[in-house]
Amino acid sequence: MVNQGIRTSRNFILVAVVMLIAGFGPSTSAYAKTCKDNHFHNGYSGEVKGKKAAERAALKGWASFTAWEYGSSWASWRNASKKKMKCDRLGAKVWHCFASAIPCKR
Repeated sequence: MVNQGIRTSRNFILVAVVMLIAGFGPSTSAYAKTCKDNHFHNGYSGEVKGKKAAERAALKGWASFTAWEYGSSWASWRNASKKKMKCDRLGAKVWHCFASAIPCKR
């Protein structure tokens, strides 16, 4: 009788795990992202004083172009996929940055 109870519990757990993996469990759609298929957008800062300012300018350029092409719901860097930021120092305080990512929305 004890073995039957253990077997039933084990089977229940196995079914629950399979259902979660298959997507029959609690909805995660609030966290799911939809991304453009390997379509990168880019943003460039130009020459800016300070690295952080150059990064912000590159992100603003990326978001601006993305919003123009797809709408503001796609223009979140936080939601983007395959994000890359490359910055180079041009002088004592002058930087330029290049941001690249695939637009995604939730």
